[in-house]
Amino acid sequence: RGRDDEPLAARGGARGRRQPQLAHDGVALLPELRERARAHQRVERVHELFRRYGAVIVIVGRYIVPLRQLQGYIAGSAEMGFRPFAIWSAIGAALWVGTWGGGGWWLAQSIPG
Repeated sequence: RGRDDEPLAARGGARGRRQPQLAHDGVALLPELRERARAHQRVERVHELFRRYGAVIVIVGRYIVPLRQLQGYIAGSAEMGFRPFAIWSAIGAALWVGTWGGGGWWLAQSIPG
């Protein structure tokens, strides 16, 4: 059985029994709390970066595969509106197609024969 199957009172009781141990293990608990705070700070830093440079990130993100996959999620969580995201994403897609399509055409034209 998973933890979600346990009644709320049983979980509360188990936590109550662990309270002295948590107080004793408080030193071990601090690194986890610090890491959670750092993770929250990193997420806020990414959101602020996206708020300031969202258009550039969306356009450049077309060329960087992991960013291309995640930029929609990041834009949504950073509260970038759908319309600006769609516009900048379309511009980035057009530039991406132009770069790879134009580059392929240029390369084909430069081959002798």
